[in-house]
Amino acid sequence: MRILSPNSEAERSFFRGSCPPPQIFVCLFCPEAPLTSPLPVSTVNPTGSCVSAWVWTDNVTTNIAGSYGFNAYLYSDFGPGYGVQPDLNGIFHTQANILCPAATPVFVDCVWINLATDPTDPPARNLLNPTYSDYGMARCTIPRHAWNAPGAAPTDLPVGTPLPGAINMGLVDGHAALVKLQSLWNYSWSYNWTNPATRPP
Repeated sequence: MRILSPNSEAERSFFRGSCPPPQIFVCLFCPEAPLTSPLPVSTVNPTGSCVSAWVWTDNVTTNIAGSYGFNAYLYSDFGPGYGVQPDLNGIFHTQANILCPAATPVFVDCVWINLATDPTDPPARNLLNPTYSDYGMARCTIPRHAWNAPGAAPTDLPVGTPLPGAINMGLVDGHAALVKLQSLWNYSWSYNWTNPATRPP
């Protein structure tokens, strides 16, 4: 497994899929959250939503876009990460430090390119369009799957309400899983992760 550095050309190339502009690596798009067309070029880094892909317009010639986010604790070193600030003690640094590969997320359905979760993170309240202002669990608590209608996701979820739906998750050992939103806190997101006794409200 290749562990990327935040803000690196490696990360940019990965999301471009090594395709020259204006092509986009379509494997990184969820059918429930496609890329809008044409690409938004006047908005700085438009976030994704439960039903749409995110677009990184830092340099529009690279056309970096997708429907999934990368677990920031798998970066091989630490940088500004475009607003993602993982707990330094939680970064894996090397593959040898990943003690639970079958339970460590790599990619998940997400409204931005990456996320840095914490066991104390509450879910998003707006499950349709949580935005990326919160760089933790809120970025992936979106009911894209295993629910009636992703486009009708709750936009003002009461505190403590059980979360509907699920997301797709790719894990370090290479398998993929459909994971209920309610269970996201039970995965080993970081090196020092401890499952909370109950889901944060």
